[in-house]
Amino acid sequence: MANVASDKAVPRALIGACFLIGLSLLLELGVLLAAGRPVPTAGTWTSLGLNVFFIVLLLRRSRLAWQYGRLVMLLRAAQLGITLPNSENPSVAVVGVALVSTYLGISGLLSVADSTRYFHLFCPACDSAGKADDFLFKTVRCKTCGTKF
Repeated sequence: MANVASDKAVPRALIGACFLIGLSLLLELGVLLAAGRPVPTAGTWTSLGLNVFFIVLLLRRSRLAWQYGRLVMLLRAAQLGITLPNSENPSVAVVGVALVSTYLGISGLLSVADSTRYFHLFCPACDSAGKADDFLFKTVRCKTCGTKF
């Protein structure tokens, strides 16, 4: 394996993604406050719990959480980008733009090579990228040589 140090240490890109997930939680609370709802709703508490669970899974090298972070964060950014122009409150719009930026940042940071190496997505035999072999991403198949790892 070309990058042995990534087996031991959490890459900076992943630390940055976890930081942005925490920032997105603060921004979600900011949207509530800007909209005039100072009391967190059940949806806010659910989002908080899911994001903390997501961070734990990322740090435990869950490939499914990595995939979620890359794809679903893009979808969340697109969904918020579509609904944001309907906001009549400029404070909500400003915080919403910052939230879209954090979602895009999370997706981008999880897509860099250090992050993919951390989740063991490169073939140990030929050092090329792999793809999911099963639905839950428990095993990976090399695109080049077909090895499962």
